[in-house]
Amino acid sequence: NIDGTATRYTGRRELCERALCYTSQTLPQDLEVTGHPLISLFLSSSAEDGFVIAYLDDIPPDGEPRYVTEGELRIAHRALSDEEPPYRQQAPYRSFQRKDATLLPANTVTELRFDLLPTSYLFKKGPRIRLIIVGSDADIFPTMPKQSSELSIYRDRNRLTRVELPVVVRE
Repeated sequence: NIDGTATRYTGRRELCERALCYTSQTLPQDLEVTGHPLISLFLSSSAEDGFVIAYLDDIPPDGEPRYVTEGELRIAHRALSDEEPPYRQQAPYRSFQRKDATLLPANTVTELRFDLLPTSYLFKKGPRIRLIIVGSDADIFPTMPKQSSELSIYRDRNRLTRVELPVVVRE
């Protein structure tokens, strides 16, 4: 919501205890995010397939996290399509067709680039922005693969995990 109101979810602090969480510094001014935030990360998995889920939260000074948006990608559908999308597309395009799915060889590092659901949200001056990355969220999504797997996220000078926010600049 553009007015900075968002859904409050319980258990967000607990989720960060078992996930990869990035939290920004306190925002020095209002920040309007409108469009599809994009996630880029490098990972390997002990399994050939699975999910990566990213959540974007607003952390106000009172510390109670507020959900802003989320995005998910099945690892087998990581390849971007060279085809012309059948509809207007602002985010990375994938066909999601079975013929285009590719299993990830175990413990092979690959880049995933995917979008979060579009949003229009005003982060007010003073809070922080948090990105949460998980391999599963059994309360919301089916677990895949059925056997346990381990995801490794790589973060160094050549492999930057990041979120690109579509910031609206008002004059």
